Amino acid sequence: PLPPLEYYIEKLSVGIDFYDEKKYPFNELGFDRIDDSKPHTIGNIVVATTEHNKDRWNKRITVEEFRKMMQSMKRAPSSQTVLPNNKID
Repeated sequence: PLPPLEYYIEKLSVGIDFYDEKKYPFNELGFDRIDDSKPHTIGNIVVATTEHNKDRWNKRITVEEFRKMMQSMKRAPSSQTVLPNNKID
């Protein structure tokens, strides 16, 4: 079963971005669609910053691919660049 609407409201109010798991101010967050061909509905959204939402859209990658990329960037040394395929340049 899908989580109730309250689940998403709580995630948004807590302010944790799905992709990098960092806390952001409420006004920087919104919902990113998991499947961009479908509408914003329960079960097809994650909480994300506007910047991450636009960045994922521009890269044309899936929610999971973008999340893996963001997670690998958290672990990579700052002098290295993490590429979309999760390889370090």
